[in-house]
Amino acid sequence: MTAVQERPVGPEFAYVDETGDIGSVSNGGSQTYTLGCVLIPMLRWTDSLDYFVNLRRNLKSTYGLKMSQEVKANHLVGVKSVYRDLGLGDGQVRDIYRRHIDACVQSCSGVGAIVVHKSEIKRPDIDVFATAWEYLLTRLRKRTEDRQQPILLIHDQGDEDRVRKHLRRFRRQLARCSVRFGEAPC
Repeated sequence: MTAVQERPVGPEFAYVDETGDIGSVSNGGSQTYTLGCVLIPMLRWTDSLDYFVNLRRNLKSTYGLKMSQEVKANHLVGVKSVYRDLGLGDGQVRDIYRRHIDACVQSCSGVGAIVVHKSEIKRPDIDVFATAWEYLLTRLRKRTEDRQQPILLIHDQGDEDRVRKHLRRFRRQLARCSVRFGEAPC
């Protein structure tokens, strides 16, 4: 994880959302499967929530962006028709993007992403979902060990059962590694 701010933060919430799909590119799947992760210090959670709610209220009053409307990166950087319907130009869309990035700098203790470029996968038996989650969980585990602070994982709705099963497998693997080898280096 890349830290947005380097200061002691204590325990953190890790909010995870995915974009793309796990299907093969040759069968019409997306080019990538990506897990985005934002870390929010638990001790500053309510302040962070208030900050983001105020950001959205401000965007609503400035640009007419509904509070309930999801802001997606591909709408900001790629397909901008969502914002064209609101009569917004490129400068205004850049401002929305910039304000979200600034909000992360103010509120988040870390941000990161795992991107699987599916067209570059050599072995056809690779489980894209498991690979991406394995890398993310490994990074979060490393951060937890380095900082000696817990991280609570919160996943966006969608593949809750599959994420939960993978997380349980990951924890069991860590337990086996720590019993066998001392520290959990695996």
